[in-house]
Amino acid sequence: MTITAVISDVNNGINRVEFYWHSTDWFPGEWEYLETDRNGMDGWSTVFDPAGQPEGKNAAFFIHVYDMAGNFTGAGVWNLGIDKTAPVTDIKPLNVTQPSNAFLLEWTASDNLSGVDFFEIQEKLNDGDWTTLPPIDGSKRNYWIIGIPGITYSYRMHGVDHSGNGEDYPATTEANTAIPAAEVICFAPDSYDTSGNDNTPANASIIYTNGANQIHNYCNPLSPDYQNDEDWARLNVIHDQHYLIHSVANSPPTATVISLYAQDGVTLIAESVPREFGDDTVLVWTADRDEPVFIRLRHLDGRVIGNDVASTVSVRTGAWLFLPIIHQR
Repeated sequence: MTITAVISDVNNGINRVEFYWHSTDWFPGEWEYLETDRNGMDGWSTVFDPAGQPEGKNAAFFIHVYDMAGNFTGAGVWNLGIDKTAPVTDIKPLNVTQPSNAFLLEWTASDNLSGVDFFEIQEKLNDGDWTTLPPIDGSKRNYWIIGIPGITYSYRMHGVDHSGNGEDYPATTEANTAIPAAEVICFAPDSYDTSGNDNTPANASIIYTNGANQIHNYCNPLSPDYQNDEDWARLNVIHDQHYLIHSVANSPPTATVISLYAQDGVTLIAESVPREFGDDTVLVWTADRDEPVFIRLRHLDGRVIGNDVASTVSVRTGAWLFLPIIHQR
């Protein structure tokens, strides 16, 4: 590795730069002279090889800088670490089969010093070859897979730390699972689809204010792959009334986008989008009209399907009460 010092002397010019290293052992450790650079044409630098140095924290570099008049000063870089050990990762087991084509990979990870920089997951479909998915930030411990129905998936992974140490991929599969065929994971569309489909405003169900909840899942009866399901509901509203439209995620892969449309079924009034899979969704709106409106429900990612990928939807009214927020120091 190259150690570079950025320095200047406007009066006399730089004569030389001496580089020193101190290992992580300060008791009774000593400074180790590395090199003197007398030619700054290519930058004031030296090459340092950490091989043979012990792992640990609190190492340091220090330089002595001399100008042409013999004046000198020093500067240091402290709290450096040497990490030669790769991270350790382990994928958690998956269910043998999945109720949806979306499932969550989870894992544990640790690193002794510098911390995990990123993960790389390799995926194999059926008996195919391993392919590497895009890198995942080292702070993450899970990753959603949206797969193809009828396919078996296998996974293995490794971690790379901030010092560049890379864990070897396991020789064998760490976790595997199968996604049943689309007609299996969508054998039971919700009642609003089975009664004639509610994929358009013209076929919208009726949802009542402060009435019974509705349960909607994401199995599109109009598509052979069951994807990109939309469920529409009509709601009669009263001017100046406050409405709270609430979608509760009934399973981890559920993520419902709530869109509110005008009576024409085209003009968007308001929309609420969940941050990630498994989140509930709330849309708050004060009516500015006395006429029906439409609620469209769709998944955050239209590819996700399954009987269990469902949400419980309700509409409530009431008065808003805004309370102050007190921050205690």
